[in-house]
Amino acid sequence: MAISMLDNIGYKGQKPDNSRSSFATIAEMASYPETYLANIYVTMVEETGKQYMYQRSNTVDLEHPELGKWRELSGGSADLTNYYNKVEVDDLVKVAKDIADENATHIGSMTSLAVDTWTDLVTAINALYNSFMSSITYANKKMTITYRNGNSIEIDVSPIITDTNIEEFKNVAIEDVEDGQALSYDSTTSKWTNKTIDLAKVLQDAKDYTDVEIVKAQESNSVACDEKPSYDSSTDTVTYKQNGETKTEDDTRSWFYYIDDEGFAIQTRWINGIEFTIDVGAIDLSDYVNKTTDITGVFEENPTDLTKIPNLQYMQTLRLVLITALGKKINTTDIVNTLNSEATDKPLSANQGKVLDGKITELAETVDGKLDMQQDESHAGKVVSVGEDGKLIFTDGGGAAENVSYENASHTNWDTVKKALDGIIAKVEYVKPEITSFTKSVGDVFEIGQKVSSIDFAWTLNKEVTSQTLTDCTVTVDDRTATYNTELSANKTFTLSVSDGENSASKSLSIAFRNKIYFGGATEPSDYDSAFILGLAKNQFATTCKGSYSVSCGNNEYGYIAYPKSFTKISTVWIGGFEYEVVPCADISFTNASGYASTYSIVRTSKPSLGSIVMEVK
Repeated sequence: MAISMLDNIGYKGQKPDNSRSSFATIAEMASYPETYLANIYVTMVEETGKQYMYQRSNTVDLEHPELGKWRELSGGSADLTNYYNKVEVDDLVKVAKDIADENATHIGSMTSLAVDTWTDLVTAINALYNSFMSSITYANKKMTITYRNGNSIEIDVSPIITDTNIEEFKNVAIEDVEDGQALSYDSTTSKWTNKTIDLAKVLQDAKDYTDVEIVKAQESNSVACDEKPSYDSSTDTVTYKQNGETKTEDDTRSWFYYIDDEGFAIQTRWINGIEFTIDVGAIDLSDYVNKTTDITGVFEENPTDLTKIPNLQYMQTLRLVLITALGKKINTTDIVNTLNSEATDKPLSANQGKVLDGKITELAETVDGKLDMQQDESHAGKVVSVGEDGKLIFTDGGGAAENVSYENASHTNWDTVKKALDGIIAKVEYVKPEITSFTKSVGDVFEIGQKVSSIDFAWTLNKEVTSQTLTDCTVTVDDRTATYNTELSANKTFTLSVSDGENSASKSLSIAFRNKIYFGGATEPSDYDSAFILGLAKNQFATTCKGSYSVSCGNNEYGYIAYPKSFTKISTVWIGGFEYEVVPCADISFTNASGYASTYSIVRTSKPSLGSIVMEVK
């Protein structure tokens, strides 16, 4: 509510009437909070001694960004040195009248003004415009205009005149020229004469010329080149590059084909020295195969460039290589599939190899069942005993525990004394399986847009296990390392699970991909873009805006925070225990250092030059 007073306030101090009616500097004025200003407000700046007006609907002044939404007020002190006052205008009018009177006999009226030579033209212009021009002179096809203030400018008029004096046109009886005639200069008589133009013949000659050139174009050669060629009019030749080699073409009737910088096909030719360039349907040939550079006929066993496309010559060479290679292979009809063959130069089939392996195994088992009665020191301390199959065997000390049978209906697998004893000990000293360590070769958090090509895992266990698995990796029961070779760009958890047949254990490792929050001190730019955000001094991975952000704001620098728009909007920050509103700057499409694009919001402090501060978002 406004305060009403019945009389004005008498203030006799040297300070402004109120704190916002005068600022010491432009920077202090521009940083004044908009929330404390009326929609339109006028103030003074001691630094410049000028008035400035704020209007809320203004945008930031791009030419003078230091002013923000303030604009300098002008008026009341204009520089009138380039203007005439009334007395000077009267003098100019009098001078113009005197000049007109002085030249009246020569100039006459505008309808009767005669200009036969350049000298007449210059005289007329001088007379008409002497109010601001001092003189206009002409020499050597150049016109020089000199102004009353002493400045001058020289104009080259050679493109619009010929070497023939304009007075020569007076030799032509203009009134005798009829429709369809043209003026033709005769150098023998140095006169201009009027001649009748046979329009039908001109059109026919043009058609004949066009027809001839069309036939030439249809019969012309086609030359593929690296870039647009150049034409030399002095030799009537075309110079072009083909596969990097510079060549010259004498037959300028050829069409030259090339690809421009945008990947489109262009063709150019010269007819009587005149260039004709055609955009060939704006076809993008970037996905087409170039016969001269992309196709090869040279066969290599280990080529360095795998992008080449083979032609028939390449296929022929490959065919000969295959025929030679096949000549060294064995025909399947020559393979023998029986052990009774009498052939000495035939290969034996894998099936018969399997049969032989079975017979060897059978023979080994038979031999193993026999008692080795060889008397040597290797049998020292052993005794002969009868095994379960009734055959004689050598045993240590009259029979080891693994050779002594044991029967128990509840533990049928414990069929020897050794197995029974081992089972009892294992039950007494049983330890559950445990993953004592589980590590990976990469970090835990990456920036969205990054790609992890492979991950190496390693782990240790407290005991041997009977089975184990690792997410999306192939492992055996004895492995303690593994590699994940699939490119990763999204969150993923890897779980290692092990079991000894009775109990199991597991551990997990995760990889996360997150956005960053960027913060730091900076001056206000003319435009907010990705480079501005990446240029802020600090950044950190985040899933929320909440947190503390330490920034250093130098002279005229604001404290900035740039964060994903998908996070909760930042409206205020806490600095030194007090809550302050932040200024929303822009929502932009931001591309991070890993090439990922998303929408980011940018906010800043309302005042610059705050020094080292901590902005807390709650």
